[in-house]
Amino acid sequence: MMTDRVDQAAGSADQGQAAGSAGPSQMELDTETRERAPKRSAETPGEDINAVLVEIDQLTAGLFDSLKAEQFDEVKSAMEAQFRRHQEDVDEEDLNKVTQLALEIGAVDFAELYSPERFQERAQDFGLRPGFAIDLQTGWDMRDKEQVDQVDYLIDEEDPMFLIGSPPCTVFSKIRKLSNFKRDPQNVAEEECEGRHHSKVACRFYKKQAQKGRSFLHEHPDGASSWNDEEVKKVEALNGTRDAQGNEIRIYVVKGPMCNWNLKATERQTKRVGLAQKETKWMTNDKVLADLLEGICANKQKDARKWHRHVQLVGGLARGAQCYTPELVGAILSTIKSRLKDDSELNELEMKTSGPSPHEPDWFNDWQVEEEYEDFFDTVNGGFLEPVLVKKARAEELTWVRGEKIFDEEMVSWETAKQRMKGVPPISVKWVDTNKGDDGMPNYRSRLVAREIKKLKKLDQQLEVKDLFSAMPPLEALKILISLLMSTEECDEGAWDGKTGEFDEELHLALFDISRAHFYGISERELYVLLPKELNPEGKFGGRACSKLLRTMYGTQDASRIWQDTYKAPLEEKKYQRGTSNAAVFKGPNREKALVHGDDFLILATQKSIDEFEEVLLKKFKLRKEWQIGFGPKDSKSGRVLNRIITLEDRPRRAIIEPDARHAQLIVKELNLEKAKEVETPAEKLSAEKQMADASLPPGGMHEQKMYRSVVM
Repeated sequence: MMTDRVDQAAGSADQGQAAGSAGPSQMELDTETRERAPKRSAETPGEDINAVLVEIDQLTAGLFDSLKAEQFDEVKSAMEAQFRRHQEDVDEEDLNKVTQLALEIGAVDFAELYSPERFQERAQDFGLRPGFAIDLQTGWDMRDKEQVDQVDYLIDEEDPMFLIGSPPCTVFSKIRKLSNFKRDPQNVAEEECEGRHHSKVACRFYKKQAQKGRSFLHEHPDGASSWNDEEVKKVEALNGTRDAQGNEIRIYVVKGPMCNWNLKATERQTKRVGLAQKETKWMTNDKVLADLLEGICANKQKDARKWHRHVQLVGGLARGAQCYTPELVGAILSTIKSRLKDDSELNELEMKTSGPSPHEPDWFNDWQVEEEYEDFFDTVNGGFLEPVLVKKARAEELTWVRGEKIFDEEMVSWETAKQRMKGVPPISVKWVDTNKGDDGMPNYRSRLVAREIKKLKKLDQQLEVKDLFSAMPPLEALKILISLLMSTEECDEGAWDGKTGEFDEELHLALFDISRAHFYGISERELYVLLPKELNPEGKFGGRACSKLLRTMYGTQDASRIWQDTYKAPLEEKKYQRGTSNAAVFKGPNREKALVHGDDFLILATQKSIDEFEEVLLKKFKLRKEWQIGFGPKDSKSGRVLNRIITLEDRPRRAIIEPDARHAQLIVKELNLEKAKEVETPAEKLSAEKQMADASLPPGGMHEQKMYRSVVM
């Protein structure tokens, strides 16, 4: 079985959501109705459902982000890894049932709304299953009605037990209102309209949670005028009504100072560090959370032992106070964890093995030690990766990014970057980690990729189709090169030397790998990227610093096309001609034949031509020569390309192309053929009746369609 999966992880856009934007004047505030997408049906598990449920209850809570659960094979790999961690044996049939049932259950423990992954990063420490995190920093723009509807659909699909929200509060600030008379009245009106819209969106989903019998938590500063907003009052009015299960809904509005949660700030003039009081108000339908968050400052309790210095949040310090401290995040997650246990959503085993409890306050002061247990997921192939190798790969990527000046040195705020991009939000980034080799020969790659998603862009922001893609040679082109390597050596022609006009020397096949190819292209658009914390260690602009993209980057729409234009220029200067039917195939002036597969350059030529080809590439790019195979005295007899191993044999002379072992294993797993018996015939002859019956079957669902594309492409 030789299926060709092009390993183009960094350019894919299936892991992130990018922000399309609409100005306040384009906002559609009435988003209460929309057309629902049909739900997927799932295959019913077998008779051992109770045993499977027990295994899920013990082993799968908090295992993976439900946004990844759309991919059956990724969920299956994660399940398998978790079984191994608990030293439990499970056969393939039971593993498939566990995976299928996990997908059917679908519910996550919590999700975040108007929150930049404050809680997701800590979820695994508590054995909780995080859902979506909706915020501008994660690529969502809630001014766009389509994206609001997408969130509505996500809430139905993921069914979070808790929804944690903190919509923008700037326009509701008392201090902000005092300065409004200095500003353009139209701008003030538009900003207030936008603020009310975000409040309405958040409250719409709070009401939905409460009426479904789920929980929500809303946060805004005490004294903000939003607490008098009509939509907030509608949520409060749910108090005393009944949810879908007939239970009474109770709404709690409490307040407490953030200094109780160790929120610190530094005075600009004196440089003194103190606690920020910041009275904060919370609204929830969960009494345990309300009791946790309600409180008064210790200074008001007349206990000298608990007295502390306060720092006033003025002069720009208020923005830094928007962050949640580890103590606050940990306390909320601990409470959620306890509530899930009380509701039988989390069992005693998980309470003891999946993280801290509310009775371990000292843990919060040393929370960084949990980093050594961090899991890294293979975004391309599924399964967990070795943390040490992933961190090493990420460090190499960051060294390259800094050295090659991918970003402009000037850091600007998120708002400034958006203004310079004419209202389009800056592009967020994420890490894509994968093992391009296998367990025996690991080849870890980590790429910092952009999340510029075409489908979420408005028509006037989308690029033309010709700017979105680059040519890629078919697998047959590689086979042709190998065939020519084998046949030309034994024929009378030999190899052509254009300078002497004679046939001499034997041919060789060489592979060159360009390091981080997409970073070589010069950006043709004015794009700003939200810098990751590794490139903004000081947390400038409240951790939302942006920089202009000087080079192309994996994940930007036109990166592949610009890379193709970048590498073709030096080749065409040396008289290499591009193929007519495929622009990634080249013919040299001395009958050299070359293929460009992403960042891999293959060339079939004499030794002299290969050396000249290498010199041409070195003048423009950093590269390494992976291998050179042939029948010369210095040639290797095997090489790996596209994770396929090519082996040359002398007696008899032949070339063997081994299929990608990793892909073959995945195909067998995806088709549930691990226990299938081997047969000598490739297929059975079907009767006419059987063929007619197969033709009348209904179309496969989304999962079957993805599996088919995965197997045959």
